[in-house]
Amino acid sequence: MKLQDFATLDQKYGFDAIAADKELAQDIQKVLISLKFLEPPADGSFGPLSTDALIEFEETFNCPEKNFLGKEAASKLLQTSPNDLPQPKLNLGNDLASSIIKYM
Repeated sequence: MKLQDFATLDQKYGFDAIAADKELAQDIQKVLISLKFLEPPADGSFGPLSTDALIEFEETFNCPEKNFLGKEAASKLLQTSPNDLPQPKLNLGNDLASSIIKYM
């Protein structure tokens, strides 16, 4: 099943169910790779690295569905772009590099 199709359904898939659907797993991996939550390749094998990446995505974007894929998480995966990712905070100190960054 395609991720687009899953987003229109009112279903919940655990990680084992995602792993059993190679097409869905690969679609999810492609999105997670594009958002830098997962390293390539998108091979359709939804193992621990893919699972951890999906959990991190759900936590980052406050998905109400945790530790499984539901309609809202699927929709959020499809709608999120790299520009939507939160920017990391810089911990600037009093060193030279921090001073340079402060004045940029």
